[in-house]
This record gives sequence, C-alpha cells and structure tokens, in this order.
Amino acid sequence: MSRPGYIVALLAILFLLTGAPVLAAPLPPGARVNCAASQFVFGPDAVLASSGEALFKFTGSGWQRLPTPGEWDQVRPAYGDVLYLYHDSTNTIYRSGDGGQSWAQVAVAPFSNEGNEGMEALYPSPIVGTLFMAVDNSVSPAQTGIWKSVDGGATWRKVYTPGGALPIIGPIVFSPAFYHDGVAFATESGRGTFVGLRKTTDAGETWQTANTGLLIPAQRGYQPWLAVSPGFPQDQTAFSAGGPFDMGFYKTTDGGQAWHYINALHPAALALSPDYPTDQTALIADPGAGVYLSEDGGATWANVWDTRGALLTGVSHATSGGLDSWTVVQSDQPGVCHLYRSPDSGATWELQTLFDLSYVTYLPIISH
Repeated sequence: MSRPGYIVALLAILFLLTGAPVLAAPLPPGARVNCAASQFVFGPDAVLASSGEALFKFTGSGWQRLPTPGEWDQVRPAYGDVLYLYHDSTNTIYRSGDGGQSWAQVAVAPFSNEGNEGMEALYPSPIVGTLFMAVDNSVSPAQTGIWKSVDGGATWRKVYTPGGALPIIGPIVFSPAFYHDGVAFATESGRGTFVGLRKTTDAGETWQTANTGLLIPAQRGYQPWLAVSPGFPQDQTAFSAGGPFDMGFYKTTDGGQAWHYINALHPAALALSPDYPTDQTALIADPGAGVYLSEDGGATWANVWDTRGALLTGVSHATSGGLDSWTVVQSDQPGVCHLYRSPDSGATWELQTLFDLSYVTYLPIISH
C-alpha cells in the first residue's frame, strides 16, 4: 500500500464497524525515529535505524532490535559485517564483527571535548583497523581537523588541519577500492557556508583541495554531503553539494579533478544504486520538494514522492520491483522524524515502525 495509506484504510474499517467518526489518526508505536543521519545505515550489507533509544536492523521480514553496549550516538559501517558505534561525549568506540549482534569496546579516543556533543564524527575506512575522525569546532583549536588511526582507535595522529573560522569537517567518504587507490573525499564548511572539498590519494596521509568547477563559498541550509559511485575505480564518479546560495549540486567523472553543475534541486542527501555503474540510478532527498529519482546518471530527475521534510535517503539493494529505497522525513513537529521504505524505486512508500519481532503478539480477529 502506498505511503501510510494503510492508516486511512484502518480508520475506514473502524468507522464501518462502529458507525462512529474518527477524528485523529495517531501513528503506531515505534513510528518515530531519530533525525540524525549518523544513526542510520542504508547499504547492501545492512539497513540500520535508531529510534533514539535503541538500534534496529531490517531483516527483510521486519525489524530486529540489536544489543548495544552502552551510550552511543553514531553507527558507522566499515566493510562486510563490521560496524562501529561511537559516543562523542565519552569518545568511546565499539566494534562489531557480526553485523551488530555483539559489540566490544575497542578504544577511547583522546579528544578533550569536555563533555560537549557534536565535536567528533567517526568514519571507519574499508581497510581493517584504519579509522578517521573529523573533529569540529573543538575546545582546543589544535585538535580541529582530520585524525587517523591504523590500530583500531588505540592511537591517533592528525593528518589535516583546516583553515578558516569555526571549520566543520565531514562527511568523509571512501572509494570502494580505498585499500588499493587510497582515495577519499571530505567536505569542509564553516559559519554556515560550504567552503570546499578535500581529496586524498594516499589513504589519508595528505589532503588536497578538489574544488575546480564548484562555486564556493556556498550558503548551505543543510549539512554538506558526498556520494561516491560503487564503481568509482572504473567510472571515477562522485556527487556533491556546493551550489551558490544553496542552489544545485554537482558531479565529477574524473575523480574530482573537475566538478560540473547538473541540477538546481537542493538535496540534503543523495544515494546511489549498488549497481550504479550499469543502471545509472540515483535517489535524492530534497527537504523542500520531496524525493527524486534519476536513471541516467543525474541528467534528468523525476519526482517520485512530493513529501516535504525529506532529510535522508538510501538504497540497499535491487528487488524484483525495483530498488529497495529508504527515506527519513521530518514531521511538522521539530525533532520528530519518520522512516519510510519503498521496494519499487519510489513508486510506493510505507511507514516503518521499529519494534522487535520476537515481542509481537497477535490479537484475535473480532467480528461485528
């Protein structure tokens, strides 16, 4: 059933059974999710979502609540079944090697944020044990920048120091062949403006400016984003925001040597099909205009859902009906978001409720 239409159907049935009008349509328990992008994973290896109090994994038939080792505010995929959790108030790093079924504390990062949240963001690379940390607006300016660990977070060293006032680094996005080509990109912003991209070709040891073709500085209403093609080693394709006054987004097909303006939409996020090199399919979430689909590498876009408040989107895999797609939508109530799934490339959307299947109780059917 498209979108949350099943709620309307249930209300109609209730009206027929009771003859009484229904004035409100409350959302089911578990429909509320966290709004932070750092608490979602949409990928071919796992789909994870947070209610704000617990972490859930989509199993194909429903949601499974995962055990978590303690407080956390970021869930990050690495490779295969390897996941990381990070708590930026305590700098604690947890690792799972079995898709989130069990966790072990592996490190406490040495960043002195004095309990302030939002200071660091963890980015595990596809190389075993190699992690990056983007430290933003730190209490200690000497800490601000990109840090690298090659021993799972036990020790860290700084590999990039940004310029400008109140710099914010991230996200950091890696080439699928990072182990071989050492390529990753990072965004840099400050004082509400997008000021450019950085690229590394030596596994994060050095970072160069990669702004050719981007019109910067750009006023940004949303967090900067990056999306790298699953076939990057061959097609050298990536997408990024960076239009002037929050207008438009850009694409590169030469590994970031030059960026080309492709559309005037204002996406807060862009996701690529796992088969992007062959199907050329991408999905964007535009908070002001809805969800858009492209099947020609971004040359044209079709609105597949005109909802407002779309903040995050993802694609996990292909289904018989199209792409299994996901969108996080912010409601009219500040800080309240809902998760929707489309198994058919955005043709229909269904509200997701997060609860553990093992606790489901089936009620008897009541005839009237």
